[in-house]
Amino acid sequence: MMRRLFVLAVLFGFVGLSSAAESLSAAQMERLILGAWSEKAELEGFTVSGTSRYSPDHTVEHIGSVVGADSKVNFRFRSTWRIEGNTLITEVLESDQPEMVAVGYVERDTILSMSEAQWTYRDSDGMEFTVVRFQQ
Repeated sequence: MMRRLFVLAVLFGFVGLSSAAESLSAAQMERLILGAWSEKAELEGFTVSGTSRYSPDHTVEHIGSVVGADSKVNFRFRSTWRIEGNTLITEVLESDQPEMVAVGYVERDTILSMSEAQWTYRDSDGMEFTVVRFQQ
């Protein structure tokens, strides 16, 4: 019974992911993305976590850290952002860790789904991430 519920939940989740971004316009996604979002990911033995605050003036501030087995690097950078179709495009304006994220770097992420509470995207390397609305 539990396995069946799990399979149903996964199937409904995939259906939601595949159609959600297609049903929203870029303008709707631009309204939804405003505010603070939290993200945490495990990448190649490192834990990357942080908060991104998207503003109506189309800037976003990213604050977070990268933690390894015996090291921790905090970062803060500011970018411009815009959504074209279902693609979130950011360009770094300021970075306190230019060896990690250089000024001028442009990222294009494909938005797969978006709601008031969370959004999922695929980055330019093909990896998928889910971001949740930051609760203060």
